[in-house]
Amino acid sequence: MTFRMFPLFYLVALMTSSYADKCPQPCECDHDLTFVYCYGGGLNTTHFYRIIQLLPSNVIELHIQAPEDKPNHFKWNDNLNRLTKLERISFINCNIPAISQRVRIKSLKSLNLQHNYIDSLQMDSFNGLPNLEHLDLSYNHISVVPSGSFIYLRSLKSLSLSHNYIKELPSNLFYGPQRLQQLQFDGLKISVDQLNPLLDNLPYLERLEINHCNLGDSAISGVWLHKVPKLSRLGIGGNNLTVIPSHKLRELPHLQTVDLSNNKIRKIPPCSFCSCNITTIFLGHNLLGIDENSLTIESFADVNVEKLELSFNFFDNFNSKLLWKAKHSIRSLDLSGNTLTRPRKTLIQDLPNLSSLHLASNHMEELPNTWPIEYSSLAFLNLSSNHIKVIPSTFVDSLPFLKILDISQNEIRYIDDHIIDFLTETTERVYMYRNPWDCRCAHGGVQKYLKHRKQILPFSEPVTCETPFELKGIPVRKVSKINECNLIFGGSYQLSQMSELGILLSAVIGLATLISGFMFVAMAIRRRKYRLKKPNYNHSEVRSPFPMDTITSPLKTRFKDEEIPDLPPPLQPLTTFGHV
Repeated sequence: MTFRMFPLFYLVALMTSSYADKCPQPCECDHDLTFVYCYGGGLNTTHFYRIIQLLPSNVIELHIQAPEDKPNHFKWNDNLNRLTKLERISFINCNIPAISQRVRIKSLKSLNLQHNYIDSLQMDSFNGLPNLEHLDLSYNHISVVPSGSFIYLRSLKSLSLSHNYIKELPSNLFYGPQRLQQLQFDGLKISVDQLNPLLDNLPYLERLEINHCNLGDSAISGVWLHKVPKLSRLGIGGNNLTVIPSHKLRELPHLQTVDLSNNKIRKIPPCSFCSCNITTIFLGHNLLGIDENSLTIESFADVNVEKLELSFNFFDNFNSKLLWKAKHSIRSLDLSGNTLTRPRKTLIQDLPNLSSLHLASNHMEELPNTWPIEYSSLAFLNLSSNHIKVIPSTFVDSLPFLKILDISQNEIRYIDDHIIDFLTETTERVYMYRNPWDCRCAHGGVQKYLKHRKQILPFSEPVTCETPFELKGIPVRKVSKINECNLIFGGSYQLSQMSELGILLSAVIGLATLISGFMFVAMAIRRRKYRLKKPNYNHSEVRSPFPMDTITSPLKTRFKDEEIPDLPPPLQPLTTFGHV
């Protein structure tokens, strides 16, 4: 009996092996099936269970993430515990209501559960994750964090509780993860009196994010930043600040990045960042473009700022001369969200080392055929969220060193083949989503690039077709059996086969009409010349060598002045011999 059952067991094992060697639908995987990405959305608990069942045991990373308009809805599944090599989990926008109390994945180092419906934490929620280093619980519904919630996470380096409903935090919250390096409390309605005792227990903290906490100028001045001297990044945006807290920034000798965005700052006085080691400054969504003297050439004096963000500041025009004191250090400039209409020379002419430029969300409709020479050194260019319709053919020559290009969310329907060749061979990444792509030519243009440079990116939207109607919403990369262009020149000029055949037919008819016209004109000219050479016999113009009366009556020539004699009578008919 056992021998007879062996083939059945073998068949089951073979089928299981074959399933394990396939990437579970509707996910995408790398060649070794160690990295799994499920970004389509619309998954429920049953779908999630099937995916977990089909995953091979050697999976290292599992990322399930849904777009905003198509969220997932499933619960945590304890079958994840069998994936003993799993190191990274991302379940984003999946409506997970709670974390299982029986989770046991000792190999896990990163857990990202942002944008879910988790409403509470327990003391033993993470006791089965002893090696966890990164935990993201942002954008959930957590209102209470019990004491000792993270006591088992002694290896924890990064924690985000941003954008929850937490109003109180216990002072002993970080007795377990004492070597925490990154802490994000964005959007929490906590007071400085609750925050300061926590900072007193985090001597190794390198990043602190307290954006959008409604703290104000005076509250920020009271934060115990001197308790975290190793801080290299500070986020204090969205706190209704009206001035640069220069004195607090100078308390942090290792500070490299400061986020002052989404405030009400109208002016940057001279030497606002002096004696600081700051290299990255975020000043977006302020009011710097309203007043004429909001920036001066001394505003960024004595600071080696490399990345400067000035987006959404109401700049109608911007002159890089205002950055004179930092012109040699600036590598990246963000001017997105203003009202700039063209990539003018004045935007970057005084920044010789600039390599990255953001011009997204401006009022640009056309790109220049000839770009200013200052743009030729750019390696990164962001033109997203404008109204651009055409990429000029000279684009390749104007930006020879370009590596990353963002043209998403524009009105582009087609990109010429030689530009696609440049993007494929030279660039590292091109963002193209949310454009009305014309998919009538499936094997060329954008599809050619997407198939050659296939990438799986988080939060990336598929590049979808807009036309023809039957392909609307279909990812360009998956379109096949469509080839309505490129008979002769349609692929370069965005023409369908019908349009191109119509043009060719019109050209043939036009050519035939033109030839017929030429022939008609030639014949008309020839007839005219023939008429000019032919003798004219008009009596009034040409004298005949013979008088008309001679021609009509030759007898009158002989008897001109005499009467014409009568003719003799006719001869009698001959008679036959023998008759009388």
